[in-house]
Amino acid sequence: MSWVLLVALLQAPAQVNPIERHIEAFLKGDLEARSELLKLGVPSIRPLLKARIRHASKVDALLFEIKSGAAYPAAVVLPGRFAEREGMMRNEQWSAPYLLVTECKSRGIPLFTDQFDKARLKTPRMVLFNPGTRLQFIEMFCQESGLDYGFFHNTVVIGSPDRLWPDQVQVKTATLNESELTHARTLVEKLGDPSIESRESASRELLALGTGVMDVLKAQLKREDRELVTRCEAILRRLIQTGCPFGPSACLRQKLTGDDEAVLRVLRKEAPRLAVNIDDVAHILKELSAAHGLKFESALDLTVPESTIHTSGQSLLDVISLITQSHDMDFLILDGKVVIDSRLAIEVRLK
Repeated sequence: MSWVLLVALLQAPAQVNPIERHIEAFLKGDLEARSELLKLGVPSIRPLLKARIRHASKVDALLFEIKSGAAYPAAVVLPGRFAEREGMMRNEQWSAPYLLVTECKSRGIPLFTDQFDKARLKTPRMVLFNPGTRLQFIEMFCQESGLDYGFFHNTVVIGSPDRLWPDQVQVKTATLNESELTHARTLVEKLGDPSIESRESASRELLALGTGVMDVLKAQLKREDRELVTRCEAILRRLIQTGCPFGPSACLRQKLTGDDEAVLRVLRKEAPRLAVNIDDVAHILKELSAAHGLKFESALDLTVPESTIHTSGQSLLDVISLITQSHDMDFLILDGKVVIDSRLAIEVRLK
C-alpha cells in the first residue's frame, strides 16, 4: 500500500504558487491575472522581479503600479518627474551609493539609499546609453545592480529587494485570556531549558500566540538571565518586524500633548536643506538640531551608522524617518526631545 501511495505522490502534479500562476497567465496577456496581481500587491513584487529578467517590457509597468499603491505615506507624488526624457549616459563606476543619489538629485529625483552589502551587487559598474525616461534610468540601474526601488517618505528609496519587500510573515493579532497568559509565562521559562528541542518548541508556541504575548515577553527584558532575554528579544523582533522597514515612525502612534505635540508639528512643517555624502548619523542630527532647534537623545552610538541624504523638499519627519529606519532604528517624542533607539527598544517603550 505504501508503494502505491509513493508512486501516486510522485506522479501528482507539483503545486504551483498562486502568485506564480497569476504571473504566468499575465505574461500570456490575461488581464484578469494582472488585476489579481494588483490586488495581491507587495507579495507579488519579488516574484515579478524574477519574471522581469525575461519580460521587462511587460512587467515594469505593473511593478510601478504596485509600488505606487504601496507608497508611504500616500500616493506617489513623483511620477511626473519620472516621465521626463533622459539623455545619453556615461559608463559609470558606482563605487559608492552616494554617487547614485547625487546623479538622481541633478535630475530632480529625490533618492535615498537603504543599507545594502556592496559585495552582493551584480556589478560595480552601470552602463546606460539613452535609457529613455528618468524612471527607466532607475529601473535600468536596479536591473544592473540587483537592487530595487520603492516610494517611501516622499522619496525614491533604493535597496535590496528582500529588505524593501520582505516575505510577509503572518502574525496572529490577538488578546490573550488569563489561561493563555499563564501558559505564555510557562513557555517563557522553557526558553531557558537546557534542551534545545524544548527551547525551540517554546519559541514556536509563543510565536503562534501572536501579538498578545508581547507584553509577557517585554516584561522579561530586565531579567539577569541574558540567554533567556536574548530569546525573548528574538521572538519580539519576529512579532514586530513583519514588513518593510520603511513606514510610519513610532512617534505617530503616540498621544502627544503640549511641548511634545509642538515638536511633531515642527517635524511635519519644516523642510530641511541637506546635502550630505556618507556622514555619520550623529553629525547629520547635529546639523538638523542647529538649523531647526530640535533636541535629540539616544542611548545608541550614532557615530557608527552612516547615511547619504540630499533633500528635495521632504519634511523633517520624512528625513529623520529615512535615516533611522534605514538603520533599523525608530524614534519617539518625549519631554520635548526626539528620542532615537533600536526598533525593538522603541516598541518596548511604546505603550
